[in-house]
Amino acid sequence: MDRINLSFSVEEISRFMELAGRRGKKVLEEISSLAPFINAVYNSEVGKEILKDDVNRYAELLDKVKNINATVEEQAEYKYLRGRLVRVSGRLNEYISNISKVKESVTV
Repeated sequence: MDRINLSFSVEEISRFMELAGRRGKKVLEEISSLAPFINAVYNSEVGKEILKDDVNRYAELLDKVKNINATVEEQAEYKYLRGRLVRVSGRLNEYISNISKVKESVTV
């Protein structure tokens, strides 16, 4: 998993704000609010390891749940991990979407 770039140049931000106006402020606020999460989960070795462990455990549990041989505890863990991974991937998608808006607007 590669690092996710969390930085913009002053010129990129200025250009984006010129083009996007108030909407741009909202996008930058969303990026700013998600940056600590992205940095902790995707840009740290500990975060990457935790995410990798979660994905691997989820895959193990998915097989058991599909084969109808998961215990009640494993079913609960599966449901928890599924929700957690959906939230984590949702935040990543939101962050990438907002980053793309900034990058696309300054390259046009």
